[in-house]
Amino acid sequence: MVRYWLLSADDIRRIHERRREHNRLGFAVQLCLLRYPGWPLMVGEKPPSNLLEFVAQQIDADPDEFGDYAAREQTRQEHQGILAKEYGYHPYGSSYAGSLRAHLQTEALSTDSAFTLVQSAMEWLRERRVILPALATLESLVRSVRGTVERQVYWQLANSLAHEQKTELAKLLDLGPAKGSLLGWLRRVPHSCSAAGMLDLIRRLLWVQGTGVPNELGEKIPPLRLRQLAARGARHSVSHFRRFPPEKRYAILAAFLLQVSEELTDRSMDFHRRLIGRMFRESDKKQWANFVDQGAVVNAKLLNYARLTAALAQARRNRHSLDAVIASEFGWEALERDGQEAGHLAKPKEVANFLDFRAQYPQFRQYTPKFLETFQFEAIPAQKPLLKALHVLRQMNREERTEVPADAPRSLVPSKWAPFVFTDQGIDRCYYELCALSELSLGLQSGDIWVQGSRRYRKFESYLIEPGIWEKHKERFLEEAAPSLSCESYLTERKELLDQEIKKVGEMVRQHRLPEARLEGNRLVISPLTRSGPDQTEKWAEKVYALLPRIHLTELLVEVDGWTQFTNTFTHLYTGQPTADRAGLLTAILADATNLGKSRMAEATETYTADRLAWIEDWYIREAAYARALASIIRRQGEIPLAARWGSGRTSSSDGQVFPVAFRKPVIAQVNAKYGRDPVTTFYTHVSDRYAPFHVSAISSTVRDATHVLDGLLDHQTDLPIEEHYTDTSGYTDHLFALCHLLGFRFAPRIRDLSDHRLFCFEKSADYDGLKPLIGGRIHVQTVREHWDEVARLIASLRQGTVTPSLLVSKLAGHPRQNHLFVALREIGRIERSLFTWSWLQDPELRRRVTAGLNKGEAHHTLKRAIRFYKRGSVSDRTQLDQDLNAMALNLVVAAITLWNTAYLDRALSALEEARIPVPSEYLPHISPLGWEHIILTGTYHWKGRQTPWGRFRPLRPDVVERYGAMGA
Repeated sequence: MVRYWLLSADDIRRIHERRREHNRLGFAVQLCLLRYPGWPLMVGEKPPSNLLEFVAQQIDADPDEFGDYAAREQTRQEHQGILAKEYGYHPYGSSYAGSLRAHLQTEALSTDSAFTLVQSAMEWLRERRVILPALATLESLVRSVRGTVERQVYWQLANSLAHEQKTELAKLLDLGPAKGSLLGWLRRVPHSCSAAGMLDLIRRLLWVQGTGVPNELGEKIPPLRLRQLAARGARHSVSHFRRFPPEKRYAILAAFLLQVSEELTDRSMDFHRRLIGRMFRESDKKQWANFVDQGAVVNAKLLNYARLTAALAQARRNRHSLDAVIASEFGWEALERDGQEAGHLAKPKEVANFLDFRAQYPQFRQYTPKFLETFQFEAIPAQKPLLKALHVLRQMNREERTEVPADAPRSLVPSKWAPFVFTDQGIDRCYYELCALSELSLGLQSGDIWVQGSRRYRKFESYLIEPGIWEKHKERFLEEAAPSLSCESYLTERKELLDQEIKKVGEMVRQHRLPEARLEGNRLVISPLTRSGPDQTEKWAEKVYALLPRIHLTELLVEVDGWTQFTNTFTHLYTGQPTADRAGLLTAILADATNLGKSRMAEATETYTADRLAWIEDWYIREAAYARALASIIRRQGEIPLAARWGSGRTSSSDGQVFPVAFRKPVIAQVNAKYGRDPVTTFYTHVSDRYAPFHVSAISSTVRDATHVLDGLLDHQTDLPIEEHYTDTSGYTDHLFALCHLLGFRFAPRIRDLSDHRLFCFEKSADYDGLKPLIGGRIHVQTVREHWDEVARLIASLRQGTVTPSLLVSKLAGHPRQNHLFVALREIGRIERSLFTWSWLQDPELRRRVTAGLNKGEAHHTLKRAIRFYKRGSVSDRTQLDQDLNAMALNLVVAAITLWNTAYLDRALSALEEARIPVPSEYLPHISPLGWEHIILTGTYHWKGRQTPWGRFRPLRPDVVERYGAMGA
């Protein structure tokens, strides 16, 4: 309103040139409408009430006078002509249509959203003071531009292919006698992470490379367009492709192969790393199994040790000869023999591991020759010996030699491997190769080694803004960054603040005023939090929930869709139009959310077949659509007054929920001993303080939660202005403390065993008398200064979306400790963690706020378990994308229930107030919108309800309302 509708002194002067009040008001309204949204007042159109009141107030007019102005069509048209002349507005015509089309064609290369392109067109016309045409005209132009750009992309890709390459692409559509098409073979997910699975991946990758489609082909096309074409290639059937014109067919197939090549490369690296990890785990498992089997022998050795120590102690006290005591109690030969046996049992754990590796070597030999031959690795200078070792192994495989050359690189071998690699007979081939493969796995994880043709295992530098671009725009970025990214300002401010906080806590300790915490010797003790909510919360919640109408889950989704139109965000992959079959779309979403799957959901609806649901999912359901749908639901919930009782919308928490995997040999799920012996997958969800689940992703159960915290904070599409974020212990690292602060978030994890985590300061720990046991060292300020530019570039890359936060955090976690960026971020993280910890000790209210935030996230888990009821919620999808879509479907349904409950709880509270039984205000923050006893979650799924707009609600339960009314009277 202020930007477009605030009138200047010159505007008001021109307005007051009109004689009558209603003409002045109408003239001013038309001027504002021309500025935004950009079109004049239409016949019979009534301007928005907020505009009318805002303009009337500025010119001291009565808003009711506008009725007289709207009745005179001639005056309205005259004013439009005067405004166009005096303010330089131009009608939309052919002279502007051509230029606008050219502008939209450029924009359409980077976005395919019709909504975004229409917005861009309107903004382009406003900047040139062109009166906007009818919306239908702009929509028609956008449709035409999208089609033109799409055909241009088809032509550009297809004409970059040689005849031989097109011939190879055509083979993808050939059907074999039994195994289907090559296209289906490339789409297939490996059955297991094994040597056979690895060879299958390599065979497919070699076929893709054999087509001759160059990776450079994708550099000519904007990444968004390339991903869209690849997504279509992953969905179209062979019969669809055969009906396409040649240019379209070859373009989509080429884009699909480029994406498949990257995916196969990434998955091959994943498999290799997992197989190496499995080698260590299997050896550990065998060692401990042997240890358990020899439990009786170990126990006997311990008893002998107890006897020996007791006898020696007794002899020392009585001043007897130790030799005589040992001779009489054990005998020297028996003692020596017993010691040797104990030494055999007590060999260092890693030695036992390496001894078992030889038995697993044949499994690696099944795939490593092909693996090393297929992939080309590059590395930082420190890893060059490893690359040379891999080259030696390749040459040995080609020449079928078994002995490692004496001049093979040796510096790559860590000290723990050395006794097994280097023997009296020379270099042991088995251990040398396993050592090289293990070091390769570690290098891939850290980013010190990268592989050509990969997306997730690229050079670490490639994830950041290019150095040339960074140097060109660095000053502007640093000036605009909030919080400030000035190194000296940061260090000066944090040094002063940290010194103040340490001294403040030290004084509180000396005066025994530290709230609910104390220092006992060298150990910090924090008292458990007392219950924060009123005692009668559950009773009041039951009373309020009793008023809510009973409803089927299908009816609830239809009602929420009527309030938000969230199904409009699920648009067709080609046309960009929303589906006309809303019930079918909601059925497909529910099939994933409840875990029924398409076949069982088809049986439960009796309206849709499994094939129809699969078709809807293929062409309408995508990650971006879920994100937009979620944003529309959360936006509506935030408008309900009750939501403000739960929080400001500025704080959030994140936590993972584990679901079992339904198949025996998962491709991406892994075993985490914390959750048992079976593989599991984690749905990691971010929840606002208003109970809104604003982001979710499916992650590996073996990855720390901290890796994915920033994904939700930086990559959600809601309007939530998150400022403070909470996690449990697994969601924190020093790197994350640093990144959160530099990105503008206050990170507040609930850290288990806080007293075991050393804190840091700028000054000597001796300067803080009484707190020295808690301080583990000093901040290396010079390290931060020297590498601040690298840190700032990394933050800029995260803000601009050039790198996925979780990918970057995982690379940092795997980086060698001497890496400069790793060390600088660690020092910044130590500063922020220390500041947070001193605040935590002083402020029990912060502890309660963090706990309350985490409890809201955990409360979601119970509701999700109830919705995802089939087969205990077990995950049966093998690909990362399918698991993400499963998690997003479940999250969307939970968000819809949260919105519906919030709306009806708000109405129920009003009904109780009218019945003179108001809920005390102190209970309102503790009444959660996650109840589901009134919602029928299971059974058959029929779509009988009709959409109703926001403001039209079902009646509350009349019997309960009447009973409460009698109680109030």
